[in-house]
Amino acid sequence: MEKYQVKIAFESRNIEVTNNLMSNILEFAIRSMYGLIGGSLLNYEILSIEAENSMMCFQCDKGDSEKIIGALAMVGSYGVSRIKTAVKKISCPD
Repeated sequence: MEKYQVKIAFESRNIEVTNNLMSNILEFAIRSMYGLIGGSLLNYEILSIEAENSMMCFQCDKGDSEKIIGALAMVGSYGVSRIKTAVKKISCPD
């Protein structure tokens, strides 16, 4: 399993960033790119979320990492806000 950190920048400053919002963006990205069935075939787990910093860590199988990172890169908006994502491979605390 490989571990990654995701930083999400929101264009709108009126967004209340919560743990639920962060996990929803990851799920939205995957489902938008691969659909409900295709997205369910990807093996990933959210390890930690820091809503106050708009960051999360997740781990996934090596073969799924490119698909998940690609899906995150393609998300340009969520709800009413435009967003930008940055993903890097790291070591996350357990």
